[in-house]
Amino acid sequence: MAVLWREYNRNMEYGICLPIFANPGKIQFRTPGLLSISWETITNYSLFADENNFSSVYIADHLMLGKHNEIYDCLTTMAAIAQATKTIKIYPIHLCTGFGNKLHLVKKLLTIDAISNGRLGLFFDYGWRELEFNQFGYEFNSIDKRIEQMVRVLECVGTYFNNPRITKITTNQKQRFPDLGFHSPRSSSDIWLGEADEPKMLEAIATYGNGFNSMPCSVSTLKQKVTSIARYAEKKNNSKLLHNISLETQLLIRETDEECKVEIDRLISLEKYNKANDKDIIKQLKKVDKSYKDLPTYEELQRNYLIGTPKFVDERIKQFKKIGINHIMLWPLDAPKFNSLELFKSYFLN
Repeated sequence: MAVLWREYNRNMEYGICLPIFANPGKIQFRTPGLLSISWETITNYSLFADENNFSSVYIADHLMLGKHNEIYDCLTTMAAIAQATKTIKIYPIHLCTGFGNKLHLVKKLLTIDAISNGRLGLFFDYGWRELEFNQFGYEFNSIDKRIEQMVRVLECVGTYFNNPRITKITTNQKQRFPDLGFHSPRSSSDIWLGEADEPKMLEAIATYGNGFNSMPCSVSTLKQKVTSIARYAEKKNNSKLLHNISLETQLLIRETDEECKVEIDRLISLEKYNKANDKDIIKQLKKVDKSYKDLPTYEELQRNYLIGTPKFVDERIKQFKKIGINHIMLWPLDAPKFNSLELFKSYFLN
């Protein structure tokens, strides 16, 4: 049966989201099993991806997150992982375009591109966590203004990475940018964007994007998002966008449901070690997934995430594939353990 699953998923790509922050006990937010962050764990997860047929790793871009607000810096971590690995692509998860100067950002991306020998992935959004903007002295404008700022950054980044859709726009607008060097190598110019929760963002995705990523949600919610993306992409004559549809989700696999439930109980019990202020995060999760619940049952967790037996995970991936998903970004809930990743590898990648 495992061979059949691997055959079915041959064209699906899988990446690992690196555990760069600890959020013990928060079962619906990425790293509930981590009591503290560890560079050794991050490196080991990266090497596991590099050596086991995963296509990519992802590094979250937040300035404050999780227990003690302690999180590794996104771009710095990307540079380090680029040096430590050989084959995987290295993406930020929603690199926030509201943090800093756009040319300085491009300079950093070009540097990581050179270090990785062309394995950099480009993935952006406009930023939503007001706390981070305020604490670091960045202006937190209205959503529309933040999206407009993101568009200006995309035009800058896309020009330097020779993105065909964007260079056509900037050439017509006669925009000029200084030479920053690093002409070779250059990573793929494809730009991923997400989330699809604002009309102006949908417009930007269809205009500038070569790929779209959804945050975790149910199959029905995901289908609605993909339908909206397709409608906007058709208006902008952007068929390539529909060939790069990704889902970010959480992963917990065990051979039986009972084993999964035992592990979930263990993870939830760790919340006593965590005093993170995450009310704004919960608000954002509810915004992008209307079916979100504060105290979900096991079945409700399964509805929104890849949680269950290998057979259940396989059936859910088939549903994603029918919708048009061809890339899945995995947050292993049991990090720093490798149980879920090892099982996933054995059933879907070997």
